[in-house]
Amino acid sequence: MPTYCLDQVPFSLHGSYLAISRMHEHFDGVWIRTVRGRECLVPVLRIDLPDAGGHPAAFEERTSAGCLELREGDRYVRFAFQDGHTLRWEGNTTLVLTMNPSRSYSYANEYPDGRVEITYGNEYKLMISSSRGPILLDAPFERVRCTRIVLRMDPDGEGRIDGTLEEFAAAYRPGPILPVAVCTQRAENGFTEFLEGYPECGPDYAATREMCAFVNWASVVGPSGHHVRPAMYMSKNWMTQIWCWDRCFNVVALAQRNPSFALEQLRTFFDHQHPSGCLPDCFNDRLITWDYVKTPLEGWAIQYLLTHGDAIGTEAWNELYDPLCRWTRWWLEDRDYDRDGIPQYNSGLDSGWDNNSVFAGGNLVEGPDLTAFLILQMEALEALAQRIGRTAEAADWHRQADDLLRRFLDHSWDGTAFLSRRSGTHDSTPGSDSLINFVPLILGNRLSSDVRKALMKGLREEGRFLCPFGLATESFRSPFHDPSGYWSGPVWGPAVTILVDGLLRCGDEPFAREIARRYCDNMVRHGTAENFNSATGVGQNDRAYTWSTSAFLLLASYLHTGTW
Repeated sequence: MPTYCLDQVPFSLHGSYLAISRMHEHFDGVWIRTVRGRECLVPVLRIDLPDAGGHPAAFEERTSAGCLELREGDRYVRFAFQDGHTLRWEGNTTLVLTMNPSRSYSYANEYPDGRVEITYGNEYKLMISSSRGPILLDAPFERVRCTRIVLRMDPDGEGRIDGTLEEFAAAYRPGPILPVAVCTQRAENGFTEFLEGYPECGPDYAATREMCAFVNWASVVGPSGHHVRPAMYMSKNWMTQIWCWDRCFNVVALAQRNPSFALEQLRTFFDHQHPSGCLPDCFNDRLITWDYVKTPLEGWAIQYLLTHGDAIGTEAWNELYDPLCRWTRWWLEDRDYDRDGIPQYNSGLDSGWDNNSVFAGGNLVEGPDLTAFLILQMEALEALAQRIGRTAEAADWHRQADDLLRRFLDHSWDGTAFLSRRSGTHDSTPGSDSLINFVPLILGNRLSSDVRKALMKGLREEGRFLCPFGLATESFRSPFHDPSGYWSGPVWGPAVTILVDGLLRCGDEPFAREIARRYCDNMVRHGTAENFNSATGVGQNDRAYTWSTSAFLLLASYLHTGTW
C-alpha cells in the first residue's frame, strides 16, 4: 500500500467528500475537511493529541490507502473511512477536535445519549459519537453561533477511545458501525481492485504507479448535487472540482483496463451540456461554471477509447454521438468571430494554458492546438457514425475534417512553424515561443512530411523546450519563460502526454520514449504535483493532481509495454 505525506496528498476514500490533510499555506495542523462546493480552503475540525499539560503534541503520520495513524511515542489514534459519509477512529489516548473559528454560524448540540451534532454552515451536518470513552463538549453559544466548539474524547477505564463522525443532510439516521480494522481492510481491498484497472509498468516505476493510482482512487467523489455519477476530481487539496479537458486525461489512463469507468468520466460534462452545445468549464456538487470553456479534447479521448475500450457497446456510443456533434459545432459556429473558418479561444483560461505567452498580447487567440483537436474530434465523429450505422454522416465528417485541415494549414502554418494568431488582426505575441504551437503534431500523417519534420526539429532543438524533466511549456530562450510560471515555463503532464502521442503518430518513437522517460523519472523523484519547475523538477501548485498521475500511468505503461 502506498505511503504519503498529508501536506501533499489528502487521506480520503473513493466516493467521499471528506478528507484529512495538512494545510500549511492556510492553517496549521491536521484537519478534517470537506470538498463540497468551494469549501476546501476552509477546513472543519482540527485534530490534536494533547500532551499531559493539555497542549497539542507533535505527532508523526503513518499512512496507507485505508488507514491514517497519528502517533506520538506509544500514544496513537487510527482513522479509517467506513464509507463516503462515515469516518471512524480508535486509539489509546485523548483526542481533541476543534472547530475552525472562521466557520460562520457554527453551533453544536449535545444529545442525551452523548452524541454531538455540529452545524457548520455547509448545508451538511456532522454527528460525532463515541462507543468507548466520553465526549466532553466545550461550545459556549452567543446569539447565532458558538464562540468555539471543542470536543475532547478521553480514554475509558480500559484506556481506549472509539469514535465516529458521520456526515448527513436533512435528517440523521444511525446505521451499523464497523470496527476500524474492518473499515481499513475494506478500503484497502477497494484500492487494490481499482489499481488493477491501470496497466502495469516496469519495476522502477511500480511504487509511483501505486501512489498515482491512490491519488486517482481517493480523488473520486460520489453522486451528489450536480454529480449524477461518480466523478474523479482533479484533487482533494484545493482543485476540488472536475474540469472539462483535465478529465480527458483521466479517461485515457483508464481506457485500457477500466473502460466502463473511463466512459463514466467522459459522460460527466455531457450531463450538463448547454442547449447551444457548449460544455461547462468545470463543476462540483454545487456549482457549474460557464465563465470559460475548455479545449475540445473529447475527440482525442474517444479515439483512444475506440482503440482500447472494446467492452463499450454501440448503445453507449450512440448516446454520446449527438452531444459530441453539438459540442463540435458550437466551436465552429459560436467561437469564430472573424468568420475566417478558424475558431478562437476568448481567453487563455479557455485553452487550459491559462497564462501562456500566446495570450500575453490580448484575448481572442486562434490557437493551433484548438483547430488540431477539432480535426481529431471530427475524425472521432466519423468513427462513431460508422460504428452506429450513420454512414452518410460519417462521410460528411470526413469531408469536414479535410476542409478544416486545409484552412488550418493556409491560416496557421507560416512555412516554418504554426502560429497562434489573434482573431481579426491575425498577429501574434512578439517574443512568444510556446509549446502550444507544437500540439498539431497530434495530427500525425495528416500533416505533410515537411511540416512534421519542422515541428520535430523544433522540439529537439537544444536549449529550447527539452529539459531533464520533459518539455517546458515556454522556450527557455523566450522572455516569457519562468520556471515556476504556471503555463509559461513549467513541465506539465498533459502537454507531455499530447506531444508523446503526437511524436508516435509522426513516427519518432525514440524521441517519444525519451520525453516519457524524463517525465516519469521526475515524478518518481518529486511526486504527484500539478506541474513541475522546469529548472529544478520540483513539484508545484496542487501536490496531488489527477491529470499528472494519469499522465504518469499512461506514459509508464507505454515505456514498459512499448504500446500506446
